[in-house]
Amino acid sequence: MLLSAGTLAARAAGETEHETRSHHHQGIDRLGEGLVVSGRSTLDELPEAIELSPPTDGTPPTRRFVLGVQWHPEADPASRVIEAFVAEAARASASIAVPGP
Repeated sequence: MLLSAGTLAARAAGETEHETRSHHHQGIDRLGEGLVVSGRSTLDELPEAIELSPPTDGTPPTRRFVLGVQWHPEADPASRVIEAFVAEAARASASIAVPGP
């Protein structure tokens, strides 16, 4: 599949050409508000990755890791997507202030 350069999907996968085992019988017909397609199948051009649109007014994003994929990164030992998700969750957790006793 091809992942759009500079997108969360490409950063999480660590590449813009991502080989994956995609075997599904459903596909995205219409995107929800605020979402963009960030990856497409090279076989049929169906959306394989979607994510939150970046703000267009220069403000920082309100969400740090909004990514939907139409494949199974957990079933691919070479995939970096799960690792990227876990790393972002750890960063987010570390940035939360815990009140003292």
